[in-house]
Amino acid sequence: MTFLNPLALFGLLAAAIPVLLHILNLRRLRTIEFSTLSFLKELQRTRIRRVKIRQILLLILRTLLIIAVVLAFARPTLRGSLSGLVGSQARTSAVILLDDTPSMTARNETGELFLQARSAAQTVLGLLADGDDAAVVPLSTVGRQEPPPLQRDLSLVRRTAASAEVTDIHRTLEDGLRTAAHILHGSRNVNREVYLLSDLQATGVTTNRSTRAEAIFDPAVRAFVLPLVAAPGANGSVENVEIPSAIRQRGRPLTLRAVVRDHGDRPLKDHVVSVTLGNSRVAERAVDVPEGTSARVEFMLLPQQSGWLTGAVDLESDGLDFDNRAFFAVFIPPSIHLLAAGAPDALRFLRLAIRSQSADSTSGLVWTETTPAGFSARALRGIDVLFLVDPGDLRPDQIRAVGDFLQSGGGVILFPGPATTPDVYRRKYGPLGFPRMEAVSPTGGRKGESFLEFRRIDRQHPVFQNMFETSDENQRAAGSSAGPGVESPRIEQRARFVPSASATVVIALSDGSPFMIDQKVGRGRLLTFAVPPTTQWSDLPTRGIFPPLMDRAALYAAQEDDPAPTVRPGDDVVVEIRQPAVTSVTAIDPAGHSDILALFQRGLSRAVRLRDTQQPGVYRITGNGKTIEDICVNVDPAESDPTPVSARDLLTVLGRLGIDRSHVRRIDRTDEIPRAVTEARYGTELWRVFLIVALLLALAELAIARESARDDNPLKGGTAS
Repeated sequence: MTFLNPLALFGLLAAAIPVLLHILNLRRLRTIEFSTLSFLKELQRTRIRRVKIRQILLLILRTLLIIAVVLAFARPTLRGSLSGLVGSQARTSAVILLDDTPSMTARNETGELFLQARSAAQTVLGLLADGDDAAVVPLSTVGRQEPPPLQRDLSLVRRTAASAEVTDIHRTLEDGLRTAAHILHGSRNVNREVYLLSDLQATGVTTNRSTRAEAIFDPAVRAFVLPLVAAPGANGSVENVEIPSAIRQRGRPLTLRAVVRDHGDRPLKDHVVSVTLGNSRVAERAVDVPEGTSARVEFMLLPQQSGWLTGAVDLESDGLDFDNRAFFAVFIPPSIHLLAAGAPDALRFLRLAIRSQSADSTSGLVWTETTPAGFSARALRGIDVLFLVDPGDLRPDQIRAVGDFLQSGGGVILFPGPATTPDVYRRKYGPLGFPRMEAVSPTGGRKGESFLEFRRIDRQHPVFQNMFETSDENQRAAGSSAGPGVESPRIEQRARFVPSASATVVIALSDGSPFMIDQKVGRGRLLTFAVPPTTQWSDLPTRGIFPPLMDRAALYAAQEDDPAPTVRPGDDVVVEIRQPAVTSVTAIDPAGHSDILALFQRGLSRAVRLRDTQQPGVYRITGNGKTIEDICVNVDPAESDPTPVSARDLLTVLGRLGIDRSHVRRIDRTDEIPRAVTEARYGTELWRVFLIVALLLALAELAIARESARDDNPLKGGTAS
């Protein structure tokens, strides 16, 4: 027997009151006036014994009355095979977790898994009676909506189950179970039940046995599990699409990589993978993928316009279609605004190099220059890349502007010079996280030479990709060395920098010191050179490599190559609005519907929050009518893996959350639900029985008390003589 209101059992202490009163009553002396002879004659020994028996009987009845009333308030519940012989059927609270994630569109010999789950939910609700309560929780709503309360209006709950549809939103069973525990927490009913109507994907649970137990369910909660298993078959998915870090220009080749995975029971043979850019199919390939593995497919795209380009990678139709398409977006800058801060003589060669490359209409480089004295934070507005040439004389406010520019995503290309001594550099630029400068010294080359040259170039770095026209054989022979096709400058003096652990040495000199360092600072990119763009320390400006190197360094520094956030259907997305003039922000979903987003302050910048991302596709964020960013929403790859969690692991997960394995019932078919639930559901509340017992005890006590009162007054109804 269990008690639903155990705190009421403290009321049993009141059962001691009749005993105390009885004891006190025995000690109290009563004075009764009587005639000496007549009263003594009536006090017979048998009458005294009868009075004592009635007093003891009243004591017992009053004590039992208090106990029965307290037990009725404590709501005792009888469990066992005899529970149905007394009392009334205990009430039930049921929470139904209805899996409406994309994987439920799979089918078996009975039909679509989700339709089977929805039918099973209706069957469970049909087993509830008046006074019971229930809630249906579509798995896709977990974490996105407030958990529904338990409803006694079962017709409303049935309508909720009947109107549920499959979504593109991925949620885990563990998250759903936590929601179910929250809903059942306030229930006082004897039977508290959780129903899992799902394909029970292993990707939806954490099977690590070392995970800390949470025990969020009451030990009395029971779980009914209906595993819905899809029929075996072929299923491939586009697991991921990425555009590697590279210089992105209109009319220049752009690499796109897609990962195709086989989740089926047989390999994919000559499976067609295609790429759509805008509304046109631009590439197509056939791929073979062994079962249970993945293959990377690479495409070369040629963007013919600038701005945001959107597209998709498609896989030919197979067992499941929801995972056969993945969207991507890439920004091709229409123009890149450069600002060079330095003395006019120090900028002369740099200016000529950039302008010679700007003759190519695809570069889109816009050159502006200023003196160190005229450089300010206002000058950086609308600038993509800042050239800093010999910046040792910059003021503290100017250096802060450089740091803020990098943190907000701008690119900086730094050249040392005579005024940028190691002490000045460390004091001014060390706090910004720039590479440490050890010394500025003349070079001593190898074998008595008075200059240094390039020894190693990282040809896989975006700055040098496709820069040199070398055969594959020469490319392999060169490796990462300077190799053929590189005209190395002669360097007679250089600043020796020490790169940080996160930096990349793009070019190394013959003594091993870095010549060009690539480093992320905040959201921006810093490129550091060991010599200025003049002929004071080297002949770099007169070499043929100088113009293309400066051009591609500027293009690369302007790229924001942070990977796009992984956005899944149902996720919230925060988009930072960097344009100060933007006053109105609108989101356009893949179907073309628009929604105005509210601007809010986020740190020192403004942002908007995109919430309604239930549909896969490209969401366009516009400000004042111009595109700010394209956001790709793709179905979670975890939905593509049909592997169900093992029975052992499922019991482990349920036990970790507080459901004892003895309270878990597996149901293999929908038509077995009524029998399984009826066999497992039991429990009878006995409060009505104890209330009736208390009433009968009260009536008996009243009758005996009246009879005892007449016996205690022998003079009533007559006169003494």
